[in-house]
Amino acid sequence: MKHFYFCPDQGRDLERKLFRSWHNVLRKYEQAWQDNDLAYVYNQEANVGVLALAAWKIGRLPFLEFSVKKLTSPGRRRRYSGWGDLSIWPMEEGGKRGGILIEAERVQRSWKNKNDSMANKIRECLKKATGDASRISEWDARRMGLVFAIPFGARNGQFEPTTFWTTLVETRRSLKADFCAFHLCKRDIWSQQRKHKDCPGVAVIGKYIT
Repeated sequence: MKHFYFCPDQGRDLERKLFRSWHNVLRKYEQAWQDNDLAYVYNQEANVGVLALAAWKIGRLPFLEFSVKKLTSPGRRRRYSGWGDLSIWPMEEGGKRGGILIEAERVQRSWKNKNDSMANKIRECLKKATGDASRISEWDARRMGLVFAIPFGARNGQFEPTTFWTTLVETRRSLKADFCAFHLCKRDIWSQQRKHKDCPGVAVIGKYIT
């Protein structure tokens, strides 16, 4: 069974490499923890930390919870001191150039619930994340809003990854997001969890600020 999904099929080579590494880091946690826990079910900060490890694994320099000047609103000149979730930089001399500044959100919803759908919550969270990213007014780097989306409600080990993935790809298209990815935990690990046995994986959807 396929355990890593990425869209689009062509291009976005850096993002594909980064999130393939993210998938592999999550696999390491799952191999070590087995039925005791899952790294991705925790809060936004924990998920951002896993992504930072993934960036390091592909030769990039991650920097977490950095202080930064932010605009009071996009287009305004007034600034205040705030925090960014994650920045990722090339591992080369010459200062901070060519990096990615990421503001993240997290959502956890039933993958079957049509009334309070995952897609609607992703839309809300991506708007907030991209809004936060657009306020960062320092450093020569691209800005990105990113949402971690955790589906739950997979009872008795039953989950349809292709159905969830199709919904995620359609959500990416409707939001004009740049990419999405999905890490699917192995069934014999997630379905045997002591506490989180209905959370089969985690997805991300990202959008750069133009």
